[in-house]
Amino acid sequence: MENVEEVKRKSKGKESRFGKRYGFEIKLRCVKLRLEEGLPYSLLCKEVGVNKVTLGRWVRDYQERGEAGLRKQVVSSGGRRKLPAPVSEKI
Repeated sequence: MENVEEVKRKSKGKESRFGKRYGFEIKLRCVKLRLEEGLPYSLLCKEVGVNKVTLGRWVRDYQERGEAGLRKQVVSSGGRRKLPAPVSEKI
């Protein structure tokens, strides 16, 4: 298996207004290190630079949905709805 540093360089976390984004590869690597190798959360968090809660969520998502749980998820727009065309035109 690859070293965590190598995976970090490949997946280069992207910054957004919601914080740093991690790629699928780094998430999968961290989860496997935790579940298969038994590395402690504290060590993984320090190495990757991720919050303990976030790492715990990755592990839970992986256990519940497998690799699909670690892939980018589409977030719905919540309660926002498009206005009907006649209303939009009037505005």
